[in-house]
Amino acid sequence: MIKNTSKLMLLACVTALLMSCNLQETTPVNVTGYKCEVISDRDDSPVGEDVSKLVDGDSYSKYLTFNSSASIQFTTLRKCKLSSYSLVSGGDAEERDPMICVLEASNDKKSWQEIDRQKGLQFSGRNQKLSFPVSAKENYKYYRLQLESNGNDILQLSEVELLAAWDSNDNTPIALFKAENRAFFTKGLVEFSNLSVQADAYHWYFKGGNPETSTAKNPKVKYESFGKYPVQLIAENKGLKDTIILNDYVNVKRKGAWNQFSYPKINFVNKTLGRKWRFVYRIGAKS
Repeated sequence: MIKNTSKLMLLACVTALLMSCNLQETTPVNVTGYKCEVISDRDDSPVGEDVSKLVDGDSYSKYLTFNSSASIQFTTLRKCKLSSYSLVSGGDAEERDPMICVLEASNDKKSWQEIDRQKGLQFSGRNQKLSFPVSAKENYKYYRLQLESNGNDILQLSEVELLAAWDSNDNTPIALFKAENRAFFTKGLVEFSNLSVQADAYHWYFKGGNPETSTAKNPKVKYESFGKYPVQLIAENKGLKDTIILNDYVNVKRKGAWNQFSYPKINFVNKTLGRKWRFVYRIGAKS
């Protein structure tokens, strides 16, 4: 009886472990947040509103082009199977929102498969999200979003999220982390959340922090000296490695110091006589 109970307990543990591994491989994540590369066929974006803003995780930044359409290509860190995607509207005039979007996928950037098409997009307000489920049958490395406005010669969008499951045949780990409250005055404690995928060992490096290194999954680090500091994480799995370094990630500010002040930038768009001009003035600087 005892032997049978032990066997059942062992079987339950093995089953739970297998289910956990399978869940990690198949659970959808926002792959645009994992070192995703993004490019656009338009190169006329104002300063601070380039295409990288679509995947910066900030719904209050935006991508803008002085065109009625744009083609945005996403290169994911590795192949993945898409289950849904989301668009977040810009914070400016609603007539600049896309009205039509077509999502395509490819593994060679030559042959593209249409996954979804939406017409008559309507956002409920500024910086609001629209989500669309899809049923992709394959894992893809590249995704392309074709956007069109309703005839307006300016197109804007704040964020794009691609929710997908990583290819379970690829065992390469993915290193990623985040931390809240990483900018403060004088000194503070930063708690790091490890978002790495398919890793079982971690090596952290915290320049200017205490401790300076750690192998914990979610370390806590003290910073007590003024400055901006990088954070490095190496995620490992059976000899395979992936590294991420975020420069100036932790900012310990000197209270009342003017060197913490950033001059704002203002973009002026002049449409006089049907032509477009762009002026950039920096407050406190000569024009």
